[in-house]
Amino acid sequence: EATKAAATKQNKTNQIANLEVVGGMTSVYLYYPNLVDYVRVVLLLLAFWVAFDKPVLCAVCYAASALADMLDGHLARMFNQSTRFGAVLDMVTDRTGTAMLLMVLCQWYTKWSFFFQLVVFIDICSHWTQMYSAVYRRIESHKNCAHWLLKWYYTKLALGVMCFGNEGFFGSLYILHWVPEGHPWHGVVLGVSMVTLPIAVFKQYISLVQWKEACKEINAHEEKEKAMAKPKKAN
Repeated sequence: EATKAAATKQNKTNQIANLEVVGGMTSVYLYYPNLVDYVRVVLLLLAFWVAFDKPVLCAVCYAASALADMLDGHLARMFNQSTRFGAVLDMVTDRTGTAMLLMVLCQWYTKWSFFFQLVVFIDICSHWTQMYSAVYRRIESHKNCAHWLLKWYYTKLALGVMCFGNEGFFGSLYILHWVPEGHPWHGVVLGVSMVTLPIAVFKQYISLVQWKEACKEINAHEEKEKAMAKPKKAN
């Protein structure tokens, strides 16, 4: 009877622990930075819902979503709410937002459509591989990199400039479609696109470096695991 009572008590303890785990996981969805990312997703969907007939609304929503990207990281650090779910949500939102914009540009700049598709290909492959590498190797953040260029890229200032330049270039191409030659704003938007083009190109190069380094890290970690799993020979 005593053993049975102890077992019942232990089962209840386990059930409570399981509920606490589930409750903790559920609360992650309501973390402040994740709430910001949900708003970003809604803004992106609204932006591309009206992308072909309401350019001002599209541009405002897209820009607001991009600017909010700086807020979620700040909130995560302020409230100690950095999570793997939040990191993935943030990255997926960034990648899909850019991809959706490039899909629109493909329809207007058909001669450059392969370039836009290539950017999407590199962007997704690079960041997905980097994220998988971080999870596989059980490191704290996918931004913890050994390569000197990636270390520089993931500093706050460099990351801000590179992302701003990249989004600025593709965003200016979107606006340029609506302000053709002769429009008062044509020269300004064209100038923005020319200034931000080198930044966008350089960012693609960084993505290629990140992709290569992530592949190397995955392979090195797997070889290390295999070596540790091999039975040691007896003396």
